[in-house]
Amino acid sequence: MKTLVVSFLTLLSGLGIGFTAQDKAQDKKPAAQDAMQGPQPGPEHKMLQTGCGEWDAVVHMGGGQTKATMTTRPFGQFCTVDDFKGEMMGQTFIGHGVNGYDPVKKMYFSFWTDSFTPSPSMFWGTFDDKTKTMTMTGEMVGEDGKPGKATNTMKFTDADHMVFTMSAHGPDGKAAEMLKIEYARKKK
Repeated sequence: MKTLVVSFLTLLSGLGIGFTAQDKAQDKKPAAQDAMQGPQPGPEHKMLQTGCGEWDAVVHMGGGQTKATMTTRPFGQFCTVDDFKGEMMGQTFIGHGVNGYDPVKKMYFSFWTDSFTPSPSMFWGTFDDKTKTMTMTGEMVGEDGKPGKATNTMKFTDADHMVFTMSAHGPDGKAAEMLKIEYARKKK
């Protein structure tokens, strides 16, 4: 046991961590604090944060349209959370999403669940800075209860407007638009 303790103290000493001089420990404090801060948000995370706020929405689906609202708030420095509320097909519809950017995969992600489907959806994608469009693909449960491929796009037309489209892919692989949502930031 004594050998283990001596080895541990030797290791700490080799790393420059000392226990004998108080000023030596204070010299190490800022570096230790920097190491404990962890990862910092990148430009992708900061871009997501620009979508935070309250939004009025017009949902276009099945030839008709309804009004809805969405609140997007920061979830720490890396993610945002969407709370959506509206009416679809004559029923109250609520949805909840978590959005972020994975620097390891170098992809954006969105996890979505709502009051119409028992299974959540997970989407991965990229952002085209030239067109200000995020395109994400994933799998969602269709009306038949079976999982199928879907593509979502969010086009940021300006700081206060964005357009979301959701398309489902049929058995032939072709995508057909299921719904479109036009968002306008609420004025304070």
